[in-house]
Amino acid sequence: MLRKRLGMAAACILLAAACGADEGSGGLPPTSPGVAAPTVQMNNFSYAPARIAVLRGSTIEVRNGNAATAHTFTVGGTAIDVEVPPLASAEVAIDLPPGRYRFACRFHAAQGMEGTLVVT
Repeated sequence: MLRKRLGMAAACILLAAACGADEGSGGLPPTSPGVAAPTVQMNNFSYAPARIAVLRGSTIEVRNGNAATAHTFTVGGTAIDVEVPPLASAEVAIDLPPGRYRFACRFHAAQGMEGTLVVT
């Protein structure tokens, strides 16, 4: 009987660990094609959220909330480089191999305007 209880307890612990959230993941949850595009706000010198997780082939919307300053959504090492005028938005197709990518504003990266894109 004790062996059976220990087995059940171990199974419950393993199940709970497998279902647990990834602490510190933050950002948007991955989306699939055909689902509403996640929105990334570009305000002042930051992106919100600064961590984006999407499925390959997804689209994201980037919105520039600044009235006088253009920003870019530029993914390092790729052809993705979209300039967004003040108070405008753009849709960006994310057709990249799975992995982690750094994105930044070409104009304001030195001010810390950057983030992480995770493609699955």
